[in-house]
Amino acid sequence: MNHIFRRSINKGRKENDGRKPARAKLSFVAVLSILVMFTATAMAAQPPTSFHVYGGVKYNNGTNLLGPNVTVTNLNSTEVFTAETNASYNYYQLVTASWNVSARDVLSFNATDNDNSVEFNVTVTVENMTNGGLFEQNIVVPVGGDVDIVISDVWVCWPDNCTICYNLTNTGSGTVPAGHNTTLYVDGNETAYDIVSVAIAPNASVIRCFSGYSWTYTPPEDNITVCADNNKTVTESNETNNCWMDIWMCGDVNKDGYITGWDVSVLNSYVAGIVELEIEQKWAGDVNNDSYVTGWDVSVLNSYVAGIGDISCKCQQSP
Repeated sequence: MNHIFRRSINKGRKENDGRKPARAKLSFVAVLSILVMFTATAMAAQPPTSFHVYGGVKYNNGTNLLGPNVTVTNLNSTEVFTAETNASYNYYQLVTASWNVSARDVLSFNATDNDNSVEFNVTVTVENMTNGGLFEQNIVVPVGGDVDIVISDVWVCWPDNCTICYNLTNTGSGTVPAGHNTTLYVDGNETAYDIVSVAIAPNASVIRCFSGYSWTYTPPEDNITVCADNNKTVTESNETNNCWMDIWMCGDVNKDGYITGWDVSVLNSYVAGIVELEIEQKWAGDVNNDSYVTGWDVSVLNSYVAGIGDISCKCQQSP
C-alpha cells in the first residue's frame, strides 16, 4: 500500500509540472519590473525645488556693510555659491535648488569687505528643505580697533568746474566701514551729501566729491562747512572733530577775512613764482574769472583795493 501511495504522490507531482504555473510566475515578475520602472521614471521626472537664503550684513558697531562679498560653500559637495549683492545696499541673496543642497549638508558662510571678514557654518535640516531654504541669515562682520574720521581739506575744483571735493582721513587704529554720510553746508544750509561707499584703513585717506552738486558763490563771502559721518553711524573715539569750516571770499588771497593790499602782494608773489597757493586761494585770486591767475588778476585786484572797478571769481552768482 505504501508503494501505491508513493506512486500517487509522484503522479501528482508530474501533473503539476505543466507550463501554466510557470507562465503565471513570469507574468508576475514582468508586472513588478514595469511598476518599478514607472516608479523610478516618475521620481526622476520631479523638478527640483528652490532653496533660498538672504539677509543683511552689518558691522559689529551697527554700521551697514554696503556691497558685501558673500559666498556660501557646501562643505559636503565643495560647491561654492556667490550671493547677489548691490553696491548701494547691505543685503545679499542666494537662490539655488534642491539638486545642490540636501538635508544634513553643512553650508559655510563667508562675508567680507576685503579688509574685515567673518565665517560661520549652518547645517541644513529636513525642515529647511521642506520650507525651501534657510531664508533670513543676517551676518555681523567684526571691526577691530578705534576709528576716528576727520575732514583734512576741502576745495573747489578750480579751474575745471564748481564741484566741491574733500579729503577724508581715518586717524584711528581700526578700519572705518563704508556707508556713512558726509554733508556739505553753505552758509549754514545743507546743500549736498555724499555716501562714502568705501572702507578706510587706519591712517589712510580718500578723496571724495559732492557729485551732482555745483557750488554757486554768493558775494561777499560763503561759509563752507563739511561734516563727516553726519548720520552718526560710525562709533568713533572722538565724535567732536568731524566738521571742517572755512570762509571763502573772492579776492581774499591770504585768507584773513579781508581784501587789502596784502592780498595784492601775495597774489603778485605767486605770479612771480615766489610762493605757492592752495586751490581755494587760486580760486580767490582769479579775480577776472578767466580760469588763470596772471598779472592781469594782480592788476584787477589792485584796482579793486584802490576803489576802482570790481572783481569776479569762478562759480560766482551773476549780479
